[in-house]
Amino acid sequence: PMLTDGYIAGNDPADHDDALPGASLLSTHIISKPYGITPPQICCEIYYRPRKLNDYYNQMLLALLYYNNAPVLIERNRFRIVEYMEAMGYKHLIASTPQKITKLVAGRAINTMGVHMNDTTRGYMKSLIEWYIDEYSENIWSRDLLQQCIDFGMKNTDLVYSFGMALMLLKEHMGRDPKTRQQIEDSRQMPRFVRAADGRIVRVRGNTPTAVS
Repeated sequence: PMLTDGYIAGNDPADHDDALPGASLLSTHIISKPYGITPPQICCEIYYRPRKLNDYYNQMLLALLYYNNAPVLIERNRFRIVEYMEAMGYKHLIASTPQKITKLVAGRAINTMGVHMNDTTRGYMKSLIEWYIDEYSENIWSRDLLQQCIDFGMKNTDLVYSFGMALMLLKEHMGRDPKTRQQIEDSRQMPRFVRAADGRIVRVRGNTPTAVS
């Protein structure tokens, strides 16, 4: 990967080995941060359920290290992944709770690890997924992820959760609300001015003239 500190990740973990048939799978997404005019893109998706959880977490950790020690956001009530990362000496790669989340839930910034998934967090995650699909759907190459976005709330949608976790961390690193394509396009347009009936020069915003001093 060409970007140093250019990647973030999200993970939907589990706590128990030897899952029964029908159990949810484990999933991880790694996303590149915006770089120049290149938008954030999904670089890696790991989606399966081995009999032993550590076999999966090994693969996840290798991917995080390959993408230049990418930090990963997890659900903090899943202790197995925390124990694994600590035992391997990489607990520092588990991202702190995004400040946007702590302010939504607690009304103030606090420093904890991971995310507690509740209705507020889930709603925020959903809004970020909708933003990404609206703006960058052509960059989503995973058919399973797209299908699970359709099925969200009706079936196990592990990919949606790991993708949403990654987007919450992406938003934190971007430091501002993501712009829509239209906003970006509007910002590239040269300003247009007209002379009003009273002789003043006004700037046209959309279809509405706005007075300038």
